[in-house]
Amino acid sequence: MKNTLLKPISILGVLVLILSLALSCSSRDEYENYTPFYVGSWSGNYTGADDSGTWTAVTKDDGSFVGQTHSTITDLDQGIIGTIKENGEIDAETVLGVKFIGTFKNNNTASGTWSYGTSSGDWT
Repeated sequence: MKNTLLKPISILGVLVLILSLALSCSSRDEYENYTPFYVGSWSGNYTGADDSGTWTAVTKDDGSFVGQTHSTITDLDQGIIGTIKENGEIDAETVLGVKFIGTFKNNNTASGTWSYGTSSGDWT
């Protein structure tokens, strides 16, 4: 009687092991192919009392943020570089020291504030 009971339990154990291995491989493959929501090309505008303009940037899955701003007031282009966290929070700065902080969201929107000395404003 003991041998006949152990056989179904052993088969069930092997099936559970195979199933769990198959599912864990699938999860690892999905993780390796995962692309964060913020990766890609972005563009927007910034506004404030002393300056306004446009910005463009490329974000990568390593958290890098590289782009350019263009002031419609001074007609000046500036490079901008920064980092973006997994949750979409960004911290970037232009070559002249204008700080951009904010959040990229998984609905393809982004917004925040910019500041330079006593000047500041919003960006989207």
